[in-house]
Amino acid sequence: MKYPIITDRGGSYHIKERDFFDTISPDQGTVHLREGKTSIAIKGVGTVKCFIGSNLVTLENVRYIPELGESIYSLFLHVQSPGHGLIPSFDDGIYITFLFPFPTFKTKAIIGSHDIYLDSVPVYL
Repeated sequence: MKYPIITDRGGSYHIKERDFFDTISPDQGTVHLREGKTSIAIKGVGTVKCFIGSNLVTLENVRYIPELGESIYSLFLHVQSPGHGLIPSFDDGIYITFLFPFPTFKTKAIIGSHDIYLDSVPVYL
């Protein structure tokens, strides 16, 4: 995976690579990681466009945080979106389903040693 995005139960999307952003506006503030023990500066907020497989996905209100160790995709926000979800399979792993863009698609989550990842590619390379 060239651009692994870790899936997380957190309440927002954080991307460290500028290549993912279609639009971005400067922003200030910090995000608190590891139960408030670590703070990292937010450099901007914008719209991200990426390919997951051959499907174009757009995410709004994504925080640009270049100092992150890994980009973060919020499963909490994902499952709250209509038609989005998770499909666990004892035999075949976990699939993440997307209603938009139409038609609905699913992608197999990549299981790491301690985390679950999405494999995505920025539109703007």
